[in-house]
Order: sequence, then C-alpha cells, then structure tokens
Amino acid sequence: MTGPGREWIQMQNTDKVTVAHVMSGLGYGGVEMVVYRYISHMDPEGYHWICISYTTPEEHVRRMFEEKGFQVYRVTSKRENFLKSCLEMWKILRENHVQIVHSHMTLWCFVPNLLGMAAGAEMRISHSHLAMHPRGIQRPVYWFLKKMSMWSATARFACGEEAARFLYGKRGAKSAVIMNNALDWETFRFDAGVRAEMRREYGLTDCTAVGHVACFTEQKNHGFLLEVFAEYHRREENSRLILIGDGPLLEQVKAQAGSMGLGESVLFVPPTGRVSRWYMAMDIFVLPSLYEGLCVASVEAQAAGLPAILSDRVSSETALSEYVKFLSLEDGPEVWSREIQKAVRNGRGGDIREALMERHLDIGREAGRLERFYRQGIWE
Repeated sequence: MTGPGREWIQMQNTDKVTVAHVMSGLGYGGVEMVVYRYISHMDPEGYHWICISYTTPEEHVRRMFEEKGFQVYRVTSKRENFLKSCLEMWKILRENHVQIVHSHMTLWCFVPNLLGMAAGAEMRISHSHLAMHPRGIQRPVYWFLKKMSMWSATARFACGEEAARFLYGKRGAKSAVIMNNALDWETFRFDAGVRAEMRREYGLTDCTAVGHVACFTEQKNHGFLLEVFAEYHRREENSRLILIGDGPLLEQVKAQAGSMGLGESVLFVPPTGRVSRWYMAMDIFVLPSLYEGLCVASVEAQAAGLPAILSDRVSSETALSEYVKFLSLEDGPEVWSREIQKAVRNGRGGDIREALMERHLDIGREAGRLERFYRQGIWE
C-alpha cells in the first residue's frame, strides 16, 4: 500500500516527524501495549511522539510512555462533551504541528482524522482493532461510522484480516495495511524458574491456574467465564481463576464471583507491567469474548507456551499453534470446562518463535516496517 507522494517522502527522510497516537485510554490494554512495543523499537531521535487519551492515563503507564519521549495529553471524553473534546484535540494537533495522526479508535477513527485534517496533518491513519458483529439498529449506524473512518483516512490499518474486513469491507480490506500485534518473544518465553517463584508467592504451588487477561467490559464476557470456572472448579477442586485487568465491570464481576461461592478461588490482579510473569504461573489461558480481533493477550499467552481455549468469535488468526481451541459460546460451561481439563492434561506448548516470524508477529521486524511507512508511505 502506498500513502502520500514524493514530496512527503523527501521531507520525512530528513526531518523529525511528529506523530500523534489517539487511543481511548492509556493503561495496560492491548492497544496501548502494542503501540508501546512498536515505538520502543523505533529510532527515538527521528520522531516527536504524542499520545492523546480520552480517559485519565494510569500513572505508571504514563511514565512508561514519557520515558520513551511521549508527550501525553488527556482530552475530555466524547460522551461527556463532544464539542469540547474535539476542540481540545484540534488545539493539541495544531499547536504541535502534527504531521501524522494515527487513530486507534476503530469505528470512531474519523473524529481524530477530521481534526487532524483541519490541523494540517498530511497523513491520517484509521486503525481497526476489532471485528464486531452488529445487529438491528447497529447496522446502519456502524455503516455510517465505517464510511466516515475510511473517507477521512489517507491510510487504512488493521490488526488482522478480520478486523480489516469489519471496518473497511471486503473490497476496502484488500488495500489495508495489516499491522500485526507483534511482541518481543524473549519477554514471554517460558521460564520454569519464574513459574516456580510466582506460584510460591501467590499460593498457586499445588493448584491448576486458569488465566485470563482483559479489561472488565461486556465484550470480554466475564460472567460466562465465571460460569465456566465454577463448572471446572466442581470437577477440579484444587484450582484457581486468575483475572488480570481493570475496567467498569470489575466490581460487578467481583460481586458475581462472591455470590457464586468462588470468592476464595478467584484471584483479581490489577493491571500490571509484570504480565509476562503471570503467564508463566498459569496452566491455561481462557478467553470467551463476544467479539474480538487479533487478541494481544492470546498471542502473549501462546508465546509463553500456554494452551488456550477461545470463543469462536475471536479471530481465527489468533491461533499460532495446535494448542489453541475455539469453542462456541452456545456450547455452554460444561463443554468449556471439559475442554479446559483436556488442554491442561496435555500440558504446555512448545517454542512458537518460528510461527511468530512467519506471521509477522516479531516486533523487531514489524517496527521497521512501520517506520518505513511513516517515512515513505510504503508498507513492504
């Protein structure tokens, strides 16, 4: 895919480029960590990085981004005051002379794109991170939002083929850049010593640890996950469910776990920069999402050698090894719990580094491709 023309190429090869990444929030979510990993492997002297968040950034994550040279801004959420939100973002883009707006808002990418256009940004990237299945009244609304996000962009990005088809349609997806949710394999490679240390520290030594890493939102389907674990716990009493993340439904999920009598068997872990160590401690990764693109956490879990049970509404591109199984949510908790039992008995998977390289999920290589696109408007 090609972007802006020859004048852009000549200018960007010599000058420092100002890039604004626009995200719904700045925490330990998948999108934020993907951006962080890419930027960490790019030339720090070649860019002026800006991050714009619609919610208050988590302090530790803010510091992580600032240490990489980011200026971090928080703007009013669109829901709270749409016009004020737009004015604040436009001022940030204009005053910083932003040249590239990279919007990670999927359906709402057109808002930063249009503001970027008004502020003089030459390159405007719509980036799809989800593959959703709209119903009823959602269909015409989503159609409008998709058209706006395509029209307002000079480049179309997606985390995978399904996410590209969702936002851009079958025809539009053919010209989309697939910017994979790449990672540093060495960070997630299984380490038996770390596993033993984590399991001792958190009282997991003699039990089966069922793991899940996600924001507490409706999309991630935590209620169903608790039902699955309750059935599994009935079969395997010496088991724990590890839920890592934060979000608007956290307290509701905690209350549900308590009402189901699982309070002592569910470990709630706040968002953490040590998530790779938690993967070592787990025995299996479970993700029953209602919809999902190429899930970052699922790729991380596989890199750590974990078997994974995922809903069939998660992109099939997520599977990197034979240790991944997709199940229908219609199968119900009993079927899911039986499959978890089988997967745990089969043990951990092996080294998937070759699969990561083949699927363009190695961050070292992929960061170079993004840098070339920012500089030359070409993805190759």
